[in-house]
Amino acid sequence: MFAAIDAGDTARATALDGDEVDPTFDEIQTSIFAAADERRASATRHLNALSNLPIRVVIATPIVFALGLGLVIFFWTVLRSYQAQAKAAVTHEAAAMRHNEQRFRLLIQNTSDVVLICGRAGAVAYQSPAAQTAWGYGGTELLAQKLIALSHPPTSRPRMICGNRCWKGRQSRGTPNCGCATATVRGATSRSS
Repeated sequence: MFAAIDAGDTARATALDGDEVDPTFDEIQTSIFAAADERRASATRHLNALSNLPIRVVIATPIVFALGLGLVIFFWTVLRSYQAQAKAAVTHEAAAMRHNEQRFRLLIQNTSDVVLICGRAGAVAYQSPAAQTAWGYGGTELLAQKLIALSHPPTSRPRMICGNRCWKGRQSRGTPNCGCATATVRGATSRSS
């Protein structure tokens, strides 16, 4: 076959090639070409799918953005609603607290009973205006004094020392509350020494 090729006789070289070459080589060559064609077709399908991907991304991006923006607006609206409800609740509670405080203040300021609020150590932290009219103590004279120091030692009749150092009979009631005590003292008008 090589001699025919060297002599330039292609017809004889082709005939020899068909007759003398192993026929399995042709089968192998045919299966290789078929596999290559199949791979080429598969690669073409994959390239076509990849070429469609940017189109899908371009279509999907605005949709995903719109959904995200919709969720942001939804949650922002919900948050604003919760904030408005919380603000309304705080405003309502503050108004109710102010109303209760004003009512309490009116009760305390217009009662003839002396109301003292004492801290944990028993020192007076608040005195009602009745302390001045009933006992003669000025606006802040009782503040920081120990309540026990204002009480007469236990006798048959409980008494409280007044601003002019006389002793008044008293009826008292204490209420512990939140780490402090509230003492309400009803002052008697009679004085004893």
